[in-house]
Amino acid sequence: MRDLNRVLLFFDGKMKQFLFLFLLIHSVHAEAQQSNPLLDWVKANEYGQLRTCIDTLQKEIHTAHKQQRYQLESSYLQKLSHLFLTRVKNFDKTMGCIEQIKQLADKTGNQEFLIDYYNQLGVTYYYEQLDMPKSFEYFKKALDLSKKLKIEKNISRTLSNYGLAYLEKENHETALSYFRQAIASYKKEYNKEGTMEFYSNMGVAFIYAEKYDSATYYLDKSLLRAKETPGLDDDAERL
Repeated sequence: MRDLNRVLLFFDGKMKQFLFLFLLIHSVHAEAQQSNPLLDWVKANEYGQLRTCIDTLQKEIHTAHKQQRYQLESSYLQKLSHLFLTRVKNFDKTMGCIEQIKQLADKTGNQEFLIDYYNQLGVTYYYEQLDMPKSFEYFKKALDLSKKLKIEKNISRTLSNYGLAYLEKENHETALSYFRQAIASYKKEYNKEGTMEFYSNMGVAFIYAEKYDSATYYLDKSLLRAKETPGLDDDAERL
């Protein structure tokens, strides 16, 4: 399980922000036609890491389903759909994972899986720029159901997804408002600081808004959360 956690963390949370920031900085400062050894290394090594992530997730999904550990299965399906969406760029496989989450909801009658289903659809629609109003429609369904069931962790996650969608629309202030709400909701549930991902999202939003002091502040908070969270040692080093 520890190996699985390390595999998942490579493409989860802050690592994707690290790669984004590295590539952004490279595109701004590097000469367009020059080869960059570090960039070449990232490209060369990402495929191997990605293949390992996908293979491991697929095995764990099968095991979780066989053991009827459906919460775990849904969690892994969400991670796998995210990889297919953002790394492999395979829409059909992304939707296949999302439909499996819907099947879990239908099979178990657990409405929390519907929240997972709506959130993943919303993320897919905004990421693929398919239909932003449809994306917000799915997030609203997820948020309404989360509030009805009084599940704060899903409220904060959905609020964060709203923020990411607005960030995609380059509406930085609205994105930041949703990220702040996500952190407040998380604190309400767990009585502690928000997750590493929430703060890294804030940091990236401030970068887009060209408020670099604020960006540094929240990325530092994200780094601190990574260092303080068991099992995130490698991720903290990458930050």
